[in-house]
Amino acid sequence: MSITLELPLEEEQSLRRQAELAGRDVNEYLREIVREKVFLSPASLTDEEWERLADEAADIVPSSVPPLSDYAVSREAMYEGRF
Repeated sequence: MSITLELPLEEEQSLRRQAELAGRDVNEYLREIVREKVFLSPASLTDEEWERLADEAADIVPSSVPPLSDYAVSREAMYEGRF
């Protein structure tokens, strides 16, 4: 399937730079973005896919990083200073 996307010159140049920085061809880079944003959107994932992605994300965090405290993830801490 082919889709044509018209972008202003500045946006096209920015997209090409981002693809280059990622070490990818611009078409490959765009396919990856579409997969992540559309096909891997939270609504389209099964529980098993969510679990796998969460496990992969957890594997990225170095073991030297300490876990957050119970307070750090509490409702009180999240809203602290907002009222």
